[in-house]
Amino acid sequence: MATPLKLPPDHDLRQLLRFSLDEGSIWLGSRRMVLVHAESLGRLRKALLARLGRDEARAMLLSTGFSSGLRDAEFARQLRGNQSGDDVFLVGPQLHMIEGAAQVRPVRQEIDHDSGQFVGEFTWHHSWEAYAHLQMMGRSEEPVCWLLLGYASGYTSGFMGRLVLFQELSCAATGAPHCHILGKSVELWEEGAPVFRLYDVEQLETLLEASGRRMTNPLNPGLHQPMEDGPTTTVIDPVADMTQTMGEFGLLPAQLTMLDRAAHAGIPLLLQGEFGTGKQTLARRLHRLVASGKPFIMLDCQGLSDEALDIQLFGEDMRSDVGSTMQAASHALAGTGGRSGRIEQAEGGMLYLHNIEHLPLLLQDKLLDFLRHGQFLRHQGSTPIAAEYRLVASTAANLEQLAQDGQFRRELLLRLQTVHVTLPPLRERMHQLPTLAETLLAQYAAKYKALPPSLSEHALQTLMHQPWTGNLSELGRVLERAVLLTGGQDMIDTRHLFPLMPEHPHTALTRHGSLTEGDVRRLPGDLCATLLSSGVTLPDIESQLLEFAVQQSRGNLSAAARQLGLTRPQLAYRLQRSSQKPS
Repeated sequence: MATPLKLPPDHDLRQLLRFSLDEGSIWLGSRRMVLVHAESLGRLRKALLARLGRDEARAMLLSTGFSSGLRDAEFARQLRGNQSGDDVFLVGPQLHMIEGAAQVRPVRQEIDHDSGQFVGEFTWHHSWEAYAHLQMMGRSEEPVCWLLLGYASGYTSGFMGRLVLFQELSCAATGAPHCHILGKSVELWEEGAPVFRLYDVEQLETLLEASGRRMTNPLNPGLHQPMEDGPTTTVIDPVADMTQTMGEFGLLPAQLTMLDRAAHAGIPLLLQGEFGTGKQTLARRLHRLVASGKPFIMLDCQGLSDEALDIQLFGEDMRSDVGSTMQAASHALAGTGGRSGRIEQAEGGMLYLHNIEHLPLLLQDKLLDFLRHGQFLRHQGSTPIAAEYRLVASTAANLEQLAQDGQFRRELLLRLQTVHVTLPPLRERMHQLPTLAETLLAQYAAKYKALPPSLSEHALQTLMHQPWTGNLSELGRVLERAVLLTGGQDMIDTRHLFPLMPEHPHTALTRHGSLTEGDVRRLPGDLCATLLSSGVTLPDIESQLLEFAVQQSRGNLSAAARQLGLTRPQLAYRLQRSSQKPS
């Protein structure tokens, strides 16, 4: 049945509208906005009509508006996702007003929560599109608010998770006092209704599907798709996996082919690159392709003494001296003649030597001799041991310079350089960062059994302007923290990426539509003076504010927390603390 509608307070929207004059940008939450002259948009509409004709121009504007509406539907779910369905839905009309499209007045709204069907009726007063049409082309014989109409259809379709089409019943451009629209779920319109001549239904359904809806039940915006329990089995496609590797590490196709062939042939590989460029990850990826099920053994050559490194790499035989009697007895009981090193442990698999530039010269000679003959001696040993494995070494140093300085064996370098690649730093391939971020977010979401979150435009721009001295490793840590902070419930914004980063000063919008310097949430001086003179203490103010926010949110702590700029656990803690205060 029809429900009388009243627009909810819009303070949560207004406080998100920021004018960053220093940056030359306008932001509505995480979405970048642009102020454009209505007259200029009117001229654009006129040009489209002249060049494309009415039907093609109308189709283009309807489709453009539909896409914009889909984006705002996602925004609405993020902003008021845990509030009542009506309040969440009415973000769209309120956004339309804040964005200067029209004054929206709800007439009726019917949502069948069982079937997911929608019927809604609204009026538009002061439509910019009707105004622009009258200014540019005079009175029209038919409704002309196509961009706004497409927006209403896209927003409602995105919100409901199924196609909803709006029709303009009357339009101010035809001489009516205001515009009047009616929207219904597509199946509720009669077959052959005029509304179907306005829209390319197949195209809109494709746009809706591609919008990436995040809810299993659109009528409950806080309800997300459940994750399947239990382990999953991944089938590795070598070609697809290596293609991903190329994109993730900035490798060229020729380098990709070379790595693939060399790894299968067992030729030693050298991976060069700064800290955090993903050398170890790439080595593991190669191992998965060519030696899956076999050992992957890693040894960091940095931070160990020469003897310890010799034992770790080549193993150790029993010593014959008295001081090693206990060790000898231990090996005898175990039925071994010593302990194996990393080379033996990697038999049939892959040995990854990290920071190989720290390998002492004597051990470089020992490794080189093994590469020549396929045999080596354990530490304190005298019996040659054979082993077969794939060797991958990595370094962040300039081995060529070290060889010139006599700190790295030239012949060993030549053997390692037979097949080598340099992984570029992240700052040299910032054009790939959006794709890299998307890949990493999907990985961390799977790790924590959450839905893959998306990055806001503001967050992405912030990432693009970071120095990334830690390269992929640093980017991964930042994105993993953001996934944990959002819990898969919200779009990732700058505050999730860098919680301690100060915001740029900006100009904000007051409730009366005027601009004010700084944060719109800052209390005016007269209100502060009133509070101080009233004798109310700061704990009392906090307690009353917390209670009021919870009441306004109808007991929904998540919604109240967002209004207060807190996390839900922070609000719960403060409420508990407030309730325990002595009266």
